[in-house]
Amino acid sequence: MLSIYFIVVDSDLRNMALRSDVCCNELLCCILGLRALESRLYWILTKEEMEMEDILNKVDRDRTSIQRSLGDLMKAKLITRKKLPTKRGRKYSYKSIDVDNLKKKLMSELNSNYATMKKRILSLDKNVE
Repeated sequence: MLSIYFIVVDSDLRNMALRSDVCCNELLCCILGLRALESRLYWILTKEEMEMEDILNKVDRDRTSIQRSLGDLMKAKLITRKKLPTKRGRKYSYKSIDVDNLKKKLMSELNSNYATMKKRILSLDKNVE
């Protein structure tokens, strides 16, 4: 499964490198493996900290999809969640990490992927069947 990921990423990256119109969302999806909704949420949350109701009003998707995407973004450490005071239940606000930290994360992931591919290339003669 991991090998397929690298082939897809490499092909996508090659195509992206040749294009002059690559957008931010494509970079996040290709390098970090995010889905389109997760990428969109990341950029929305860079502008301001938002609660779930505000996010739902801004993005035309169901609550479950938004919650799943926010959870995945938190696991990837691309957003933070802050608990808000409330009389009952739980209430949170969400905010993206700043773009400079995102750039570092993207560069780190890209370098890691290429280091892995370089090792695989160097060991090609050992893996011939």
